[in-house]
Amino acid sequence: MKLYSIRTVATTAVLMLVAGIGAGRVSMRKQADREIESASLAHQLEVTGFCANALALVDSTEEAELSVLLEDRLKSAVVQASSLADGGARLGIPAPNLWESARRAAAYYERRHETERQRMADRLVQVLAEER
Repeated sequence: MKLYSIRTVATTAVLMLVAGIGAGRVSMRKQADREIESASLAHQLEVTGFCANALALVDSTEEAELSVLLEDRLKSAVVQASSLADGGARLGIPAPNLWESARRAAAYYERRHETERQRMADRLVQVLAEER
């Protein structure tokens, strides 16, 4: 039976401690990143609902400038929310109003015959529906 020196045992213990701390920090960082992604996803879905509702109202009054601004923001919100959701971000809580935001965006794009954007919003609805 081989005996190890105190120095060897202490060095091994310190290395194991450092490795454990490093692994713990990586794990906490990943959890924090997921929480940030979830908050960002919720924000983008709120914006998506706002824009889809406003655009539906604008369609009836033909406010061209406002429409362009809202359409740009809606597109940006749907693209960012889709990217976050496709990357694995989830809300982590039941939020039917946010799911409904993505559905309204898909309906808006369907009315406008913008199939590529509609598909993106529909995919977002699908991903969010998995959490319901």
